[in-house]
Amino acid sequence: MGRPLLPADQLRRKVETYLTEAERAEIRDKAQAARLSLATFIRKAALGHRVHSVPVINAERWAELARTTANLNAAMAKIHAGEIQTLPVEVIDELREQVETVRTLLLTGGDA
Repeated sequence: MGRPLLPADQLRRKVETYLTEAERAEIRDKAQAARLSLATFIRKAALGHRVHSVPVINAERWAELARTTANLNAAMAKIHAGEIQTLPVEVIDELREQVETVRTLLLTGGDA
């Protein structure tokens, strides 16, 4: 059995426009930077929706913080298992929360 049909007011219809090669390339580059399809980028931009694009430096910092978070989570698991007792659980919890906050700020450009 397939998906149920959408109500008529939610159906999307195709819209066509003409662009120069330079315009199309510029829009395509912006869509790629935002990690969106061309159609999704154009729809969001035309409707005034915010389109996020993560700068490369932030993406790199995000990956570094992901490793730190993984290490903190591993240490937390060892503390819960009684394997180590070097850091209080509250300290690790606070560090994890701080890292998650910074990761969010990096992705949103500070609009958390």
